[in-house]
Amino acid sequence: MKKIFLCLLALILALSCLASCAAKHSGGVSSTTASTEQSSDISVSSEKDEPQSSTITTVSSDIKTSSKEQSKPAPVVSKKPDRPTSSQSESESVKVYKNKRTVELGAYQFRLNKCTANGNDEQLRLEEYKSVIKEGYFNTFFINLDTDILTHLEVIGEAGGSIWISMTPFHSTSQSLDSYVENIEYYLNLIKDMGYGDLVNGFAWDEPVWHGQTNADFLAMTKTLYQKFGLRNFPVFATGEFSGLEGNEIGKEADDMDKVMTSSLKYVTDVAFDAYGVDVRDGVVPTQATLDRWREKISPNINTSKDYYTEYKNKLLNHVGHPANIWYYPCCYKAPVGTGLNGIKRADEGYCLGHLEFMAEDILSEQYGAGLVLYTFSGETGLERHLPLKDEKGNYKYYPDEVKWDTYCAALKRICKKFSAKKVKLAPIGA
Repeated sequence: MKKIFLCLLALILALSCLASCAAKHSGGVSSTTASTEQSSDISVSSEKDEPQSSTITTVSSDIKTSSKEQSKPAPVVSKKPDRPTSSQSESESVKVYKNKRTVELGAYQFRLNKCTANGNDEQLRLEEYKSVIKEGYFNTFFINLDTDILTHLEVIGEAGGSIWISMTPFHSTSQSLDSYVENIEYYLNLIKDMGYGDLVNGFAWDEPVWHGQTNADFLAMTKTLYQKFGLRNFPVFATGEFSGLEGNEIGKEADDMDKVMTSSLKYVTDVAFDAYGVDVRDGVVPTQATLDRWREKISPNINTSKDYYTEYKNKLLNHVGHPANIWYYPCCYKAPVGTGLNGIKRADEGYCLGHLEFMAEDILSEQYGAGLVLYTFSGETGLERHLPLKDEKGNYKYYPDEVKWDTYCAALKRICKKFSAKKVKLAPIGA
């Protein structure tokens, strides 16, 4: 009996030992599985969040989540916005905005990153941007291909405005034309997918030859863009780029400035020049010496200050070599002036109002008159500081201590409304 008892006891101890070993073995498998899952998470995180440091090899379980958050790269300003997926872009819910194709009024430097004198408050800049558009000062807008583009599109689309894309010139010495166009195409497809494609008038450049672009590169760029996208090409030229007198400083010669050749302008559809220093109000009489200089450098037909601008306009249109839509750049900032009423040295509200009203009237008289681009909106001397924008309590916003240009802004709204009621007649390219 004793032997039987001892055998049973041995059997119970053996079974207990086997159970303990099985439990230990099971715990080891669980630990291995957890380790494998952690390694997998590191791998996925590395793929999503590149670039990652190659020195990171392990991550302990207690910092796994925070490590994934820290591994996200910092935002890159130049990163292109994502395009919608095909299902999104083809959805019936995407609203398609239509271009009214009227005579246009816009302002140079009026965009998000220029509002509130380049302040760092993004919400304040957006608030100002929307406020100005809501007031009805402009019906066309110049935007950059950057990370602000989606916000621009949303605000402009709802306001019923059109779009010009502000471009940097193409330089064959530093970039291929294919890569230049590829970047533009990406954004145009994005704009189209979001329903804003019809709002795009075309491309705009600021004084490209003066800024170092060759005539050959200008021609290649505008030809490729026109043939590929069928949109308008709109450069504004410094007067010295096509004449012997620099318009922004009376009396300054520009004979040594690189000139825009007529042969390079074949694919230009819209054109303008910038010159801000001549007072066109009634009662301003240029000196004989000033008239003589203008007649020599611009046209013998100049007899008044207004003739300075109309003859420059005719000179530029003749230089283009084919019909083109014409724009003016009226002064709307405290520019230095060469001649003015009461001997003023810098432009004021009355001076800028004279520019606005005269140039609006002249554009509307042109067969291919396209519009006005005010120069300039932002900065310490720009129009931005003089807009009478008020909050709900009737207090001036953004620049409360600056002198408000109530008369000018009332005229601006009136002219914008008038432009928006007149269809633009597009010049036939190459005619």
